[in-house]
Amino acid sequence: MKIEIKNNLGEVIFSHSQENNSVKATVEQAVRQGVELRYANLRGANLRAANLESANLRGADLRAANLGSANLESANLESANLESANLRSADLRGANLRSADLRSADLRSANLRAADLRAADLRAANLSSADLSSADLRYADLESADLRGADLRGADLRAANLGSANLRAANLESANLRGADLRGADLRGADLSSADLTSANLESANLRSANLSSADLESANLESVDLESVDLRYCIGNSKQVFSLQLPLWGVVITENQMCIGCQQHSIKEWKDLCDEEIAEMDTKALHWWSTYKDMLFIIINQLFPTALGERQ
Repeated sequence: MKIEIKNNLGEVIFSHSQENNSVKATVEQAVRQGVELRYANLRGANLRAANLESANLRGADLRAANLGSANLESANLESANLESANLRSADLRGANLRSADLRSADLRSANLRAADLRAADLRAANLSSADLSSADLRYADLESADLRGADLRGADLRAANLGSANLRAANLESANLRGADLRGADLRGADLSSADLTSANLESANLRSANLSSADLESANLESVDLESVDLRYCIGNSKQVFSLQLPLWGVVITENQMCIGCQQHSIKEWKDLCDEEIAEMDTKALHWWSTYKDMLFIIINQLFPTALGERQ
C-alpha cells in the first residue's frame, strides 16, 4: 500500500509503499532516509512509539497527533503545530521546539531535558512529572499549564509566563526565573532553592511550604503572598516583604512573622521567647552572637513591621 506525505500546501514531499503500510511506517522511513518533513501535514496521525530521532519536522502540522512514547530526541520541531497532541512519555531530549504551538498538549512524563522551548506556546499544556531540567524556556507562555512534580532544575525561564500555572511540588532548584510572571501560580511544596527570582512577579502566588532557601528575591513582587511556611533561609530579600542582612558569622532574613538566622528559622514570637539554654543548643557560638545582636534585631523588626511582636521593643 502506498502512502503519501504532503505538506501544508498539498504537495507530496515523500511517498512509501510496503505491505501493511501505515503513516507511522512511512514517516519512519522518511526519517531513516534523511528526508526533510518540513511543513508536513500530519494532523491527527498515529505516530505512537515512532522512532523520529533527529527528524526535521519544522513547521509541521501535528495537531492532535498521537506521539505518545515517540523518540523525538534532537528533532527539529521549530514552529510546529502540536496543539492538543499526545506526547505523553515522549523522548524530546535536546529537541528544538522553539516557537512551537503546544497548547493543551499532553506532555505528562515527557523527557524534555535540555530542549529548546524558547517562545513556545504551552498554555494549558499538561507537563506533570515531565523532565524539563536544563531546558530553555525563555519567553515561553506556560499560563495555566500543569507542571505538578515537574523537574525544572537549572531551567532557563527568564521572562516566561507562568501565570496561574500549577507548579505544586515542582523542582525548580537553581532555575533562572528572572522577570518571570508567576502571578497566581500554585507553588505549594515547590523547591525553588537557589533559584534566581530577580524581578519576578509572584503576586498572589501560593508558596505554602515552598523552599526558597538561597533564592534571589531582589526586586521580586511578593504582594499578597503568605510567607509564613516558606523556607527563606539564606535568601536575598526584596527589601519589602523580605529583608536580608549580613551580620558577622550568620546572615539574617526577616519577614512580617518569621526570622532566619543562619540555618535556624522560627517565628518572630518564638525567637522572642527562646531562653538562653535553647539558643546555646543551636551552635557553640550562638549564645554570644544572640546576646550581641538580639536587641538590635528586634529594633529592626519593629521598624520594618511594627505589629510583628504585638508591642514595641
